[in-house]
Amino acid sequence: MRETIWAWIIQNVTHQIAEDLDNALSSESSYLGLHAVYYSYPQHLALYRNSMPEYCRIIGNVCVLPYSMGNEDEIDESEAEHLLTLGFTKVDWEDRGAHGTIFDDYDTLEHFQQVRDVQAIFARGLPEGDYEAEELVMLMEDLNPRLFNTLGAAVRAVSRAQNEEDIAHVGISGRRYIEQLADVLFPPRAELHNGRSVTKVKFRNRIWAFICQAVAPSIENRDEEIRRRGLEVDRLIDEVNSIIHGMPDKTRALKILFDLATLSIDLLKLDPTVTRRPYDAFNDNILKFLRESLDDEAT
Repeated sequence: MRETIWAWIIQNVTHQIAEDLDNALSSESSYLGLHAVYYSYPQHLALYRNSMPEYCRIIGNVCVLPYSMGNEDEIDESEAEHLLTLGFTKVDWEDRGAHGTIFDDYDTLEHFQQVRDVQAIFARGLPEGDYEAEELVMLMEDLNPRLFNTLGAAVRAVSRAQNEEDIAHVGISGRRYIEQLADVLFPPRAELHNGRSVTKVKFRNRIWAFICQAVAPSIENRDEEIRRRGLEVDRLIDEVNSIIHGMPDKTRALKILFDLATLSIDLLKLDPTVTRRPYDAFNDNILKFLRESLDDEAT
């Protein structure tokens, strides 16, 4: 006898949430069980990540349904009405950009093997170990995988560093990461923001501007919370600059990157809706495709 087995892939949850879900479903006779999925394992990547479509994102009691590449024709209001009957308080729609399209080159085995290796390094250095490293990967892979690639390149560069020049290149990667983080948090603008320049080169001001916007007005000691985060931004920018200018201590360089990862988690969690930029990581591929298409038409 042959039976059909249905599978759900629940991405970006902690081990604790997965265990709670497993316990909640264990009494169902049709439930076969739960296992971890590792995209650095070829079969998992092929069967789960690259073969199964994404259905929804759940944020508390809100269900968010995706459409891709600005194609609002994919929106089905009857589906939203059905989901409201299941207990969700709200159903939203979001443009998932180029995720899962031909422009998405973050779905390869090589990419996820690098993710696994970098996550293992962060797990050894972040205060909360595996949990915090996993959270960092989940946030960056979801919001902007290019951010993770840049930070991962800096971490790998530390492990390979042999001399002061190698360490300086680690600092350059760290500086590029901070600039890209600023682009995600608060894109550059020509006009002043609260009297300060927020152009492309003023990435420090742009991160401060994001913090001022993202920390809720109702939070207790709001000014202190803004100042605490802003001063940490200033410290880490100065620390990264010290790496560029010849600080040859590999251990300290790695600690700075760990602190930068911790800060990133804090900032990205302040407002994930604003920091989710579904086209940013794929812009180069999209522009390349458009140029090649125009060249083909011209010939």
